[in-house]
Amino acid sequence: MGLLNLFMRKPTNSSGERLDRLTPDGELPWGWVTHNKGYTDAVEAVIQLHWDRVVETKDKEAKCHAYRDYFKAVQTIGEGCEKDGEFQYKCFCEYIIKSEWYNYQLKEYSKLKTYLKNRK
Repeated sequence: MGLLNLFMRKPTNSSGERLDRLTPDGELPWGWVTHNKGYTDAVEAVIQLHWDRVVETKDKEAKCHAYRDYFKAVQTIGEGCEKDGEFQYKCFCEYIIKSEWYNYQLKEYSKLKTYLKNRK
């Protein structure tokens, strides 16, 4: 019976907290991101692919379109994360949507749209 328990054991972090439950504060347990590195790396790779297009584009109008496509892609990825589960969506929101960097890029996109609109 001990061997069966070994295979049925839920993953835990170094503090013994289970990784399949949110903390009492509703946060991801410490170590969840590392434990799910394959998933998080795949999400980051797709986001990075779209971000690279924004960075590589120099023309302001084309950059505006690249930004738009990037934010649409992030939204689609977020919907996929939500379908994948509570933990995946929580991770997506915490590390992508709520990040200072992401919000800074939203502001830059807004400034660029305003600049292009006023230029015409």
